[in-house]
Amino acid sequence: MSEKPFERVPEPKLLVDDAMESFEKEGSGQAPALMGKPPRKNVKKAKTHAPAKRLSIDVPVFVQRRFKTACRATSRQMFTELRHLIEARMLELESEIGKPRAG
Repeated sequence: MSEKPFERVPEPKLLVDDAMESFEKEGSGQAPALMGKPPRKNVKKAKTHAPAKRLSIDVPVFVQRRFKTACRATSRQMFTELRHLIEARMLELESEIGKPRAG
């Protein structure tokens, strides 16, 4: 295989303060200012201010597929549905022990 020498390597675009701020607000990927697009104005913010903790569970593949399929078919997010299930079950368990709902 013959190698093709790089005669001219394109110079990277210089980052300006606006581009860096946009990158920090927009998240991963290229900042819109670097791509020639205006930055988004309506960026969704997190609904909860409480610290989060990751929860991992193992479920059979067929259960995961059915759940994912049902969520997609009804335009729902798996995360939101799982959170609703957990919150509903917490209320049931807390009512069994007579503990008032916290939060």
